[in-house]
Amino acid sequence: MNQRPIVHRFLRLVPGLVLGIVLSPVPPAPAAGSVRVSEADFLAVLEADHLAVEARSGELARAEGALRRAGTLENPWIEFEREAPSDLAEQSTLKLGWTPPLDGRRGLAVDAGEAAVDAARHDLDWARLQLRQEMRAVFAGWAVDQRRRALLARHLESLGALQARLEVRAERGEESRLAARRFALALTGVRARLAESEARLARIRGRALALHPGLPPDAVPLLPDPPAAPSTLGGVEPPDLRARRSEVEVAVLRRRLAGRVLDFPTLMAGWTRISEAGEDFDGPWFGLSWNLPLFDRNQGERHEWSRALAVAEARLELAERERDRRRTAALQAYAALRTSLMEVAGVVEDADEVAAAAGVSFLAGESSMTDLLETLRAVLESQLDALELQARTLAAHRELELSAGRPLTRGDP
Repeated sequence: MNQRPIVHRFLRLVPGLVLGIVLSPVPPAPAAGSVRVSEADFLAVLEADHLAVEARSGELARAEGALRRAGTLENPWIEFEREAPSDLAEQSTLKLGWTPPLDGRRGLAVDAGEAAVDAARHDLDWARLQLRQEMRAVFAGWAVDQRRRALLARHLESLGALQARLEVRAERGEESRLAARRFALALTGVRARLAESEARLARIRGRALALHPGLPPDAVPLLPDPPAAPSTLGGVEPPDLRARRSEVEVAVLRRRLAGRVLDFPTLMAGWTRISEAGEDFDGPWFGLSWNLPLFDRNQGERHEWSRALAVAEARLELAERERDRRRTAALQAYAALRTSLMEVAGVVEDADEVAAAAGVSFLAGESSMTDLLETLRAVLESQLDALELQARTLAAHRELELSAGRPLTRGDP
């Protein structure tokens, strides 16, 4: 039996087996000096006073200032008068006046101010939660783009190795020049996608470093795995819904405050000294000042806060309806995407072996150039599609956190 074809075929398979290792598009490990950053590390900056949170605290500062003004007592006033119609007669009067806060307005104003502060704090908590989602989105985009770039770079390396192998075989007459040119065209498309991926990665890395300035420039993000979906989202009210409830309380108290039209009278006391024809007379002076609400009875303010109460109640009802719908939809969407991702993961794990087998088969002459290119393209697209599915699943989890009104991942502040 002639053993030569078998030996020849085996020798042709050896470089294919070696090349099959190269064809495996697994992302390379980070450089030895790079710092690996997890999502929890990236979000840890929210434990301190983040500048983005501080920039959104203006409404809270205004509400706290209004509360201080509402709790401050009205200043007393002092007045001095001197009349001297002639050299023989003159009168000097010293007056002191103060309006005691006994008409109930101060208490209502303080209660309304405290409710407004609560609303502003809840809104700031909601803004902090939204900032958390923004940071999670940036980190996920950074990690996804990092992985996408690695996949494309590895695929380009595989095609380049195959092209070099084909060039050698074409010089020996074992392969046509057209095959090498087809690989060159495939390389051009991958290079363009890789350049686009590099640009996207640079932009998203810049956003990540802006949100977390303490990160080293060579930091490498670790792509987070979507956590298991919670069984229920009940028990905690989102901060935006609590803010709407506080707004209703503010409107109720402010409307009651506007209904107070009677001011407490201003109490006045003083001392009067009269000099006339060489005689001096002095003694205490008492008075009372009272604003009678005959025309202005706070009609405009009462109407304003009545309408504000109706608006606040409508916003609260809409927020409650939206919370229920949003929670149900977010939970179902995330569960569906995560289940699909788990199913796809098993298939994509075999893609590396498919790519290696395709390279071995082609170099062994058992498949055509078209089959090899289509297989490698299918492997790359399947891995990119799985990566995109993971990105959409992480986005669905961020939406789930917003609907829950609280963090749903471990290691959070």
